Amino acid sequence: MLYVFQCLLFLLAAVPCGIPYRYNPNPVFPSELAAFALSVLLVLAAAALPARKDQPRTAIPWSALIWAALVGVIALQCVALPITYWSERTVPALYFLAAGLSVWALARARELFGTDALVTAFAWGLLVGTLFNSGVGAGQVHDLIKYGDGRLVFGNIGQKNMYGHYLAWGMVAACWLLAKRKLASTELVVWSGFAIGLIGMACVLIGKFLVPGDLLTTGFALEGLAVGVLLLGLGAAHYPRITLLILLIWLALSIAWCGSRSPLMYMLAWLVMGWLWFFHGGQRQQKQRPAKLNALLERWLRREKRRLPAIRNLRCRLLASPRLANRYPYLRWYRRLGKWLSRSRWSAWGRQVWKAEERRLGFYLILTAALVFVSMLVVVPAVNDVIQHFTHTSNGVATGLDRLDSNGARRLVEWQKAWITFVDHPVLGVGWSAYAAQSILYQVRPEFAVIAESVLFTHAHNSLLNLMAETGLIGTFVVLLGLLWCTGGWWLPAANRRFFWPKLIVANVLLLVSGLFLLVGVWKRRRNAVAMLATALVAVSVLHSVVEYPLWYAHFLMPFALMLYLARDDASRWHWPVLPVRAAMGTAAVALLVIAGLGGHYYLKLYPILESTKDAKQNAINIDTLQRLRSNVFVDYYADFALSNYIVASRNDIPWKLGILDRLNSVRPYPSQLADAAVMHAMRGDKDLSHALMRRAAFAYPESLDYFYDVVDDYPQDAAVQALKPDIDEARALFRKAKVL
Repeated sequence: MLYVFQCLLFLLAAVPCGIPYRYNPNPVFPSELAAFALSVLLVLAAAALPARKDQPRTAIPWSALIWAALVGVIALQCVALPITYWSERTVPALYFLAAGLSVWALARARELFGTDALVTAFAWGLLVGTLFNSGVGAGQVHDLIKYGDGRLVFGNIGQKNMYGHYLAWGMVAACWLLAKRKLASTELVVWSGFAIGLIGMACVLIGKFLVPGDLLTTGFALEGLAVGVLLLGLGAAHYPRITLLILLIWLALSIAWCGSRSPLMYMLAWLVMGWLWFFHGGQRQQKQRPAKLNALLERWLRREKRRLPAIRNLRCRLLASPRLANRYPYLRWYRRLGKWLSRSRWSAWGRQVWKAEERRLGFYLILTAALVFVSMLVVVPAVNDVIQHFTHTSNGVATGLDRLDSNGARRLVEWQKAWITFVDHPVLGVGWSAYAAQSILYQVRPEFAVIAESVLFTHAHNSLLNLMAETGLIGTFVVLLGLLWCTGGWWLPAANRRFFWPKLIVANVLLLVSGLFLLVGVWKRRRNAVAMLATALVAVSVLHSVVEYPLWYAHFLMPFALMLYLARDDASRWHWPVLPVRAAMGTAAVALLVIAGLGGHYYLKLYPILESTKDAKQNAINIDTLQRLRSNVFVDYYADFALSNYIVASRNDIPWKLGILDRLNSVRPYPSQLADAAVMHAMRGDKDLSHALMRRAAFAYPESLDYFYDVVDDYPQDAAVQALKPDIDEARALFRKAKVL
């Protein structure tokens, strides 16, 4: 069973972020489904674990209760707040439930197998996954330099900041493997390479002879990955330190090539952690210098006893008597030797430091931060110059340092909107996944509209503020308390129990307090290498969450839940009999696996019918299928989203069409849906609502203004529709005055 857990942890860390498929209606759903299914398989494997003979009862880890509490918050929202789409509640609740159960599953495996074997497999999975993504990213770097035209470097993850986040996880894992000095799971890597190769071969054969298409390309990619994994495992088995150092250098180059600015925050965090752990990590040891010196003197005295019969107690007098040393010249050398030994404490300290794996991890984190900085500052610009010289192109890859002065004003706008939303809904928020509609609602304000980006911000790009907006004080308290408890110390200082509550500053105060508690946690974990690894990984996700929302994706959330448990793995005092726990975990795992299978089935059912066709009969069949899926609690939003692509604004079936568009616009209002809804509300006589919708569309999507004019011009004889033009004109005048257009 140990190998089963190692394989599942390896796959959870490596596979979901390596899936290349990005198809609507939810481009990241294949990766999320893989992470969800692997987490549930961990739970199923834990259900098969017997109880230890000396420990017939088991306890729930405290960190698992965080995710259970979040499920409770969503359930409370389902009762207290209106529900537009059930899938916006059920899907995140299922993800949180799977995360909590997987934490408990890992705790049960740790009780039986210990920590090192499981964590080593998890670290290898992160490293292999990041190497695969960096290989894909290297091809994207080549295309960017060769062709330019706005290409990005993001591996198979689909977004450069998430790509940089994942690479940072891999670099921390490589540091930990270097610090451990024992790579007991290299055989797991080799066998994983063989397994990936067999899967790739199966994909090639199926794609070649049975189902032509993307499966053939996937098979070849998996074959290449298998070769890379085999070479990595063999190299790490024979030359572990050299192999891992080379990989660390490569990942530093890759993280510089991705162009994300977030690694600069990770680099600073690694420097602080590395410094604390390198100088203060490891177990306390008694100073050994005096004992060594005394033993050396004893041996010398036994040898020189015949030559100094009249001298007694030389061990005490030898170093303290210059007269004795002058009388016996050969003692001068030994006196100097003793002084040198006493002065060589730095050498002895260095040997002691390097023996402690916690301190070695601190050193490698400092080295990693230096490698990232040097790569961004020197290496990548030099490589750009060399490639441009030989390829005769002028395109280059911008690093995070090059993009430091890039405009990030829209994030500040979204933070203010999230704060306003929280002030308006302080207790339970507006509901999970409902922030996007609030963002569009407030974008009509001129001070916000002039900071324009023609995209829908489904998230406030600050996880704390987004939690405050969507879950209010209750949800934010649950998350902050759990996070501070796991990453901070064992206590809360009295000075941090009160907060100053001016407008907007409260979020920065909370983030500062979170950072201080994380620093306390860094200090407390200086004697536990596994907790140090988990804290460094958690720090990457927490810092990235300050400016984005990586943990809103299941393929980042599921590994993060395990990392949070490894950072602090103590359990509650209530112990449960193992047999009922195994039965409950097995039942839950089977039910969640069935739900995962249904999710994949619905996804494959929705994907082919997202867009309308030229065949009216086929369109009618598709609409009938989507109508049935509208009542499904797992995909009702995506069914409505697909139906909106079949809607043409007209006077026919207005109630049915607006029933779909108004629900969509109350959750995630996109430009075409807002415009069509505005036109049909105008046709129906809802004057105020139609103008409000068109204003939201025009002020939120400046690049779509011409499209909005075209939509209105399609109805030249309808005065109510034509009356919407002044709203678009007002937005255009504002954008021209602000030099946005």
